[in-house]
Formats: sequence, C-alpha cells, structure tokens
Amino acid sequence: MAYAKPLFENGIATLPLINLLEMTGIQGVNPDIKSVLEITQLHWRQSDKHSGDIQDTFAHLKAGAKPIFEELGYIGEQIGTTQPYFDYAIVCGAYILAVRKRFALLKKLWETGVQFGHLVLCGGKRAANPEKESAYTINNPSGGLILRDDWQLLSNVPVTEDLLMEMVLQQSDLPKEWTRGNAYTVVDTPLREDRPTKKDPSGEDALNWWLKTKRPMGDSRVLLVYSQPQLRHMELTAKRILGPMKMQVDCIGYEAPGEINVNQVLDTIAKVIFEIAKT
Repeated sequence: MAYAKPLFENGIATLPLINLLEMTGIQGVNPDIKSVLEITQLHWRQSDKHSGDIQDTFAHLKAGAKPIFEELGYIGEQIGTTQPYFDYAIVCGAYILAVRKRFALLKKLWETGVQFGHLVLCGGKRAANPEKESAYTINNPSGGLILRDDWQLLSNVPVTEDLLMEMVLQQSDLPKEWTRGNAYTVVDTPLREDRPTKKDPSGEDALNWWLKTKRPMGDSRVLLVYSQPQLRHMELTAKRILGPMKMQVDCIGYEAPGEINVNQVLDTIAKVIFEIAKT
C-alpha cells in the first residue's frame, strides 16, 4: 500500500509532520528522527490505553489536522489489494464493531475475486467490554454484516475477544468456504501478566503467538485485515515479525470514519515513528 507523503526524508521530519507537532503545541523541536521520536512518545503516545478508548482531547484541531492526516495517508478511502490470492488472511482482534467491519471488507474483496487458503482470527484473551460488547451488541450485528438465517440468538455470550471473533464468523452471513473443515484458526493470545498495566495482548503479541503456537508456513503471502488509522503501524509491525519467515504482507482496511479522533491518529503516528526508528 502506498502513502502520499512520508513522515521523514533522509532522517528529517517532513513539513506535514512538523505542522502536526506545532499544531499540538510542540514548538522548536529539532526535526531529526531521534528528537521527534522522544517528543512524540512523550506527548502523543498513549501506551496505557486500548486504541478504541483514547479520548479526543485535541478534537478542536480536527479541521486543521484532517487534511494533514489525509496527506500522510493515515485516513481516507478503503484500502484494498491488487493481489488475487493469499495463503493466509488474518483478521486482527479489536472491539466487536471493528471486527465485524473487517470481516465485511474481507467478504467484499472475496466477492470481487480475492481468494485465500486459510483464515486466521488473530485475537486474544482480552475480556469483553461491557459497554461496547454487551449481549445486545453481540446478538445484533452491525458494521455491514447480517446474521445467518439459521443462527440462534445466544443467552450466554462469549466473554473474551478470541471467542467473540469466532462467534462473529459463525453467526454472520459469510462465505461457507471460510468455516468448512479446518478452513480457519483461532489465535488465543494470553494476557500479558508481565505488565503492571494494560495486560490485554496487542496485535504484535497476537502475531507472535500465532507464529509460536500454530507454526504457519513460511515463504507465503499474507493478507492482513485492519482499520484506519492504525493500519500503517500494524503493517510495519507485521512486516517486521513475519518478514524473517519470508512472508509477504499486504494490508487492507475499511474506509476511515467521517468523525476522526485526532488523538487516536497521533497515537498511531507516534507508534509508526517508533517502528521507523528501529530500522
């Protein structure tokens, strides 16, 4: 996938990134990548929060920030793929609405001819969110999916992300090929008990757990299904993790929401800067 403007050129922050720094009150910072890394990890990164729970304290900056985010390629129209076949399609874990939107996008591409050999539900043991994943929400699909005609509503609903993802796959009107035999795998990434806070496993944790416990074949093509604006960060993360196994990664994401969360995009950009600084 292509991005209109990079964050850095020759190790120096580009004008859109400098404009974002100044817009958020960060003035006079040295534009080299090390300095920008330090300041963005301090002021933009929200490592203690799930991305869906980030509060938009910079909401008043939306009008000025949105065109910059679009110029950098973090929000915009649906991001698809030109490749016709993948060995694996990975639907990454998230709150249930985002998971449904990811399945809906994958179904849309499947109907246009994009095929894959095996479906991976890359989730974890995050506890279901009582507000965003209530019994009502679970039994009433949204995000572009509808229930299968023969699906029976659940009185006892799944309580963890991995089980919720499998339930969405089973309850929704999706291609039958996705659930036949051993057509799919559920990744049940454990909680990070080694962390003092934010024990929920990340997308990076889930990919590592998939490699460790399911041992997928190397030298393969992988389609990663994610969401904007976080897609760019997950793409870099996936290529870093799967690249050593000669797995070629292509990422797709559904159209960015009309009402953007400025803090959420800035958090993503800070994570991307962190990944770039590793290379």
